[in-house]
Amino acid sequence: MRYYNSTIFLQVKKTMNVKVRFEHDEGRLFFVMVVSKGRIIWTDNFYSDDSGVKIVHIPDKYRDDLSPFARVIVYYHGQYLNADSLTIDFPDKCLDQLQILHYRPGITGLPSTPDDKRKVIRLKGSVGMTVGLVAVDKSVYYLNDKISLTKESLRKEMLKRDTGIKTVQSENGIEIFRINGLLVLQNIDLLGDDIGRPLNRIGDRVYVSPHNNDLIPYKKIRSFFPETFMFEDVVLNSRGTYKHKFLLPDTVTTWIIHAVGISASRGLCVADPIQFYAFLRFHTKLQLPHKVVRLEQVKVKLSVYNYDASTKFKVNITGDLGLCFPRWEAYCGSIRKVKKNGISTCEFDIIPFRTGDLAIRVGIWDQSVTPPELVDAVEKKLYVVPEGKRLRKTITFALDPEGSKLQSVAAEKIVLDSDPVMDNDTLNNTNENIQQTEVDLALPTEIIPGTESCGIQACGDLMGDVISTVIFDTGDTFVSSFYGGEEIIGNLAPIVYALEYLNSLDLLNNDIFDRSRRSITKGVTQLMKYRKKYGSFSLNEGSLPSTWFTALVLKTLCHTKNIKFIDDRLINDGFMWILDQVDEEGRPKEVEFRLSQKNKNYTVMLAAEILIAQKECNKSQELEQEMLEFKLAVFLEENIYSIKSPLVLSKMAYALQLADSPESERVINKFINAAQTAEGLTYWSDNGAEEGVPLWYKQGADSYSIETTAYGLLLYLNNPNLDPNPLADWLIRKRNRNGGFVGPTDTSIAIQALAKFSHLKHSKTTDLHMEISSDISTNYNEVLNFNTENAIQQKEVSNVPVGEKISIMTKGKGLGQMKVRVAYNVPTTPNDHCMFDLTVERKETIFPKQRYNKHYRGASYSGPTNVEIEMLSGYKPIDEDLAIINELSGNSIKNTKYKDGLLTVYLSEVSNNASTCLYLRVKEDEIIDYLQPAPVVVFQPSRPEEICLKNYDIGHLHQTLPVYCIEDDNMKYKGKCQCLSESCGGCKKVRLFNLQKKFCASDVVYNITIDRTVKSEASKDITAVLNKIHKQGDHDIADGKSIELRTSLACSCPNFKTGEPLVLVGKNPKRFVNRNMEVLYRYIVDETTTLVNVTDRGGRNSHGRTNFLSAFHKHHTLCPVE
Repeated sequence: MRYYNSTIFLQVKKTMNVKVRFEHDEGRLFFVMVVSKGRIIWTDNFYSDDSGVKIVHIPDKYRDDLSPFARVIVYYHGQYLNADSLTIDFPDKCLDQLQILHYRPGITGLPSTPDDKRKVIRLKGSVGMTVGLVAVDKSVYYLNDKISLTKESLRKEMLKRDTGIKTVQSENGIEIFRINGLLVLQNIDLLGDDIGRPLNRIGDRVYVSPHNNDLIPYKKIRSFFPETFMFEDVVLNSRGTYKHKFLLPDTVTTWIIHAVGISASRGLCVADPIQFYAFLRFHTKLQLPHKVVRLEQVKVKLSVYNYDASTKFKVNITGDLGLCFPRWEAYCGSIRKVKKNGISTCEFDIIPFRTGDLAIRVGIWDQSVTPPELVDAVEKKLYVVPEGKRLRKTITFALDPEGSKLQSVAAEKIVLDSDPVMDNDTLNNTNENIQQTEVDLALPTEIIPGTESCGIQACGDLMGDVISTVIFDTGDTFVSSFYGGEEIIGNLAPIVYALEYLNSLDLLNNDIFDRSRRSITKGVTQLMKYRKKYGSFSLNEGSLPSTWFTALVLKTLCHTKNIKFIDDRLINDGFMWILDQVDEEGRPKEVEFRLSQKNKNYTVMLAAEILIAQKECNKSQELEQEMLEFKLAVFLEENIYSIKSPLVLSKMAYALQLADSPESERVINKFINAAQTAEGLTYWSDNGAEEGVPLWYKQGADSYSIETTAYGLLLYLNNPNLDPNPLADWLIRKRNRNGGFVGPTDTSIAIQALAKFSHLKHSKTTDLHMEISSDISTNYNEVLNFNTENAIQQKEVSNVPVGEKISIMTKGKGLGQMKVRVAYNVPTTPNDHCMFDLTVERKETIFPKQRYNKHYRGASYSGPTNVEIEMLSGYKPIDEDLAIINELSGNSIKNTKYKDGLLTVYLSEVSNNASTCLYLRVKEDEIIDYLQPAPVVVFQPSRPEEICLKNYDIGHLHQTLPVYCIEDDNMKYKGKCQCLSESCGGCKKVRLFNLQKKFCASDVVYNITIDRTVKSEASKDITAVLNKIHKQGDHDIADGKSIELRTSLACSCPNFKTGEPLVLVGKNPKRFVNRNMEVLYRYIVDETTTLVNVTDRGGRNSHGRTNFLSAFHKHHTLCPVE
């Protein structure tokens, strides 16, 4: 092989010798550097000769310092700097030997009683070493078929940080070392005092052989069953030891204890793991599925293990309210016998009627002693989710008791979300600094009873929710599911703008800065995975660079630089790459063809985005960038008349405003004329306002409207003649539960605009006092207070009553915000705004096979589209199908993610003239009967509320169980359950004096007659005629009117015939609102409701009814007066 002039090549032998081959003149000075674990271990140099080969020997005394691997770099300086490097492995060689020892040698812990769970280990290593400890259930490794935390796995993880080998010649010496392995050292310039992840390039490896050198008490319930525990850091003492005490969890298993040590001077070491055995001679094991849907019937396996003498035992099963255990005694309740070293198993059914984490308790009683003795008790939680589709709505409004921050007119009334019937309005009394807000939580009529919940979040600063989410919770601010580079920007930009805001007001304390600095470092480091040749950036790791995305990244990095050190080369190289994408006429080119649109709107918008990035980065001072600014501005000015899109106009106007263009006023006026106004608010949208529609049925703002209005707010804030308040107020009301908006791009721009607005409106003194109450639940009262010190903290109130009117009275000074967060389930989501034709087909194979077809209804292509496929309870997808799903569907799939029973498929686009098909096989992993259907949802991330939904099931495998709750012995039913659910009403024939407590505790007592019953997909709706009011509740209704009752299909009560007279004893009705904005009252028949047949034993005659009602009235008048 021939090596060209000015080239070097390295080889390593089985010893500590490195062979350097080169070809050029004699007398060249070469430098050798050996690096390991971020430190330069050894350096040397030599002069070349005519042999073209040099053997460099690394001294043996450094061998320990080079473990587990080292990088050898050889370089010289000719016309350019030239370098080559390679990596040497030193496996299984620990610098400072770390050991985990049982405190008593030879004792590995084989407890015979739960009291033996107290354990002690001894750590031995170097003085001052920091050791991280973790314990893992060995069964986890059996499932994964490997132990993941080993010396080899840790070494491989470290190798991922290696940049590979490459021979390079360049005028840029820093770039040479960066490419050849010193990125971990050099990116200190990039990220300040943080170390980021280098490029994902792995080089050839050379192996160097190390031989060349080298229970609790019995009557307590066992309920703690983690897969891992401990997670502690300790520091070894002056003797290099540490004694660590801990308790084993309740799991009967083998625990593997791992330790990783880090020494200040000697690097990192992994100890050989040790094992502890958590053992009970007689114990039980309860196997539950990960998740079930309410009303599904779960088959639970119970196993009893006996390592003592043969014995007899009996099982007792109990659980939380809302769990039904149909006939468990028939399967597991008899006295059973288990032999020595034997196992006894049984199965029983559970039907959950409520949602949440419901506890199941199993007790094992030894029948060989008198009285029987409890020998083991286990409690596990069954995670139950509601049936149907979960929907979430957020009502956000500003807290401005002074009436001077957002409103230009004192005491102006602001109607929230344009819902007059909802009475979500705000009224300010500026003379007393009081703001009175009322939010009507009458939910939609379609909800599944019992699934609704509501909470309130508030803060004393408009940026408080963003700061809480992105800095303290490190969560996403946007609601739609994104991936790749755009998601990283969506998480990074809000942190940066929040910090800029805090820093500008001198509110940035050390705690916030330290937390955010780590998040910023992580975000910038992740962005480097998407950095391409010559400084450009791509949306996905394997895709072409994107001109639009590069401009967005550079703009974000420029703002980041105001908070934390960013290498100027990142920004400069990016702008130089953009310069090459703009022609002489100022027309930019989108390199990523999947983003490129061959129309003037897209080209003009791209030009505006580049100019905005350039101006916010202050790059116009450089000659080449000054010429770029000139070309872009001229191009935009020439196209003002041809652009009509509000989004493009917003970016054009803001870009030309930043560039001080003489044409900026013209495009600003054109943009303002495209605005929409509603009840004092200003915004831009390509959709008309939905008037006369309650909030629950409204289509939420899309990313287009958010981004356009956000650029408008930035524009207004730079112009003293424009009022930004109506725009800011509209944006505030469109914020989601986390403080962001729809997607990452619109969220980053909107938060930038709101941060600037908040700075303008910030009060030096904050003193907000909020009182929250309800019109019906008179005992519900909550108080929130904010001052200058805690204004940016977010406070929460839970269990807000739904179906009622919530009043919020705010007093004091300052500008804060409140969010009322409502969630509920509906049987199926209305597809009124659906833009896809979605079909779900089922086909039987070895495993059930689902096929999902869809095509777009729009003009051409949909753009990025997400498909969310929820697994049926007890089922999971075939692993091979997840691996090959991309090949089955062509190139439209960009990514897939499967977590907790939800498969998300990310599509780049869906055509309007051809179907996009996904095929997926699923298999049964756990036995669950009477399965509830599971949804398939398709939507565009930019329009998350325009969803298309189809339910699917497995077909013939199980029949839906229509009736669970049975009390009437004569009534026929399907299924095995024969218990009364706590969430169902009672239909009883009982003596009157037994009902006195119910009568007195009730809100309403009516005499009614059943008129008709209608069954829907998930409920039973009953219309009844109100004959007589015996006890009046909050519902203003008169005799002779109709009332509506609703209960679950799972309930048998009410089971009376049409025309049958009844007495209804229950709580006040719930308030709902339908699509026509009509407020409806519906009585929910649940565990608080009793329905009594008026007919007595004498038969159905007026005399019997008269006697009943007379007696009832007598008992009712005996209720104590409060």
